[in-house]
Amino acid sequence: MASIAVEDIRTGSAGRKLGLKPVQWLMVGIIALALGFGGWSMSGSLARTVTIEEAKQSSGTIQVFGYLYSKGAYDEQLNWTFDIQDSTGASIKVVHATKPGNFDDAISVAATGKFNQAKNVFEADQLLVKCPSKYQEQQ
Repeated sequence: MASIAVEDIRTGSAGRKLGLKPVQWLMVGIIALALGFGGWSMSGSLARTVTIEEAKQSSGTIQVFGYLYSKGAYDEQLNWTFDIQDSTGASIKVVHATKPGNFDDAISVAATGKFNQAKNVFEADQLLVKCPSKYQEQQ
């Protein structure tokens, strides 16, 4: 008589659950931890773009975009300060540690940081200065 090998349906072949070896489970766990840590570390660097009026009401890290309303100057603490105005006509004073190299050619600025209610200024951690493109047609 011939005998037929029967496989246990609950555990899969060779007694392993879900077909993964312990080393493979360890690798899946390491990958999951790396993805979780990467997402957690990126959460603080993402800032939503808001209008100037919304920025004055916000308490977290945000980004405001505006056109240069003043050419800027250094204040008493040697921080670079300037004013921007958004498309709604609202303006805000922006304070940054240093003057960007291409600031004199700029027409608009995207500033990332927090609004300081006590000083009534936007304290920027990062500035993205947007200059007119040399490839655009001159008028």
